[in-house]
Amino acid sequence: MDAIRIRVERNWQAWERNHYCMMRAVGGEKIFRGFTVEQMVETIEQWAARDVDPPLMSPAAVYIREAMGLEGYRHLLAVGSLDGLVEASRQARVCSGAANEVSATVFRVLMEEYGNGKLSRKHSTFYHSMMAQLGLDTRPEAYFDLVPWQVRRDRRLGGALGLCPGEGYGGTGRASTGGRYPGDGNKGGKRSPTSTEASCNVK
Repeated sequence: MDAIRIRVERNWQAWERNHYCMMRAVGGEKIFRGFTVEQMVETIEQWAARDVDPPLMSPAAVYIREAMGLEGYRHLLAVGSLDGLVEASRQARVCSGAANEVSATVFRVLMEEYGNGKLSRKHSTFYHSMMAQLGLDTRPEAYFDLVPWQVRRDRRLGGALGLCPGEGYGGTGRASTGGRYPGDGNKGGKRSPTSTEASCNVK
């Protein structure tokens, strides 16, 4: 099998190198013309390695990878779970209504979010797995009150995450059920707004 794969790959790479139009579409005229097959393979492997482990471009990214401890990472996952566990649900609302280029594009993204119909490949499944491995509560709103106050005071940003009723996508259960949500200990009964929800009324 390896011999067949190598033979196919070698023929394909030679074909790609010799087809000017195809190469021009990926910048090959300047990058690949005159390369041997081995040089082309080495260049592509370097690009692939950079894509897999890209250089960190922001101080926040450097801090997360180089300095943040386990507890800090657990806290980051907990806050992010407000979006990470329900992200696709917010996008689904954009796909409704009259068809247009934007909704079609969002639908393609939505298909990827849902793992193209496979629960094991759904993005929220991966997030759920990360949280479970670190011993975190995997319910979508378990860490609702950990959301930073800056987000809670910004009605537009909070609405995009589903934290403020009547704003953005309407997102998570607390915002979209008018004060009723599963697992709050009231068995579906009406409850008083939390300080988080009350802060959404700040102008």
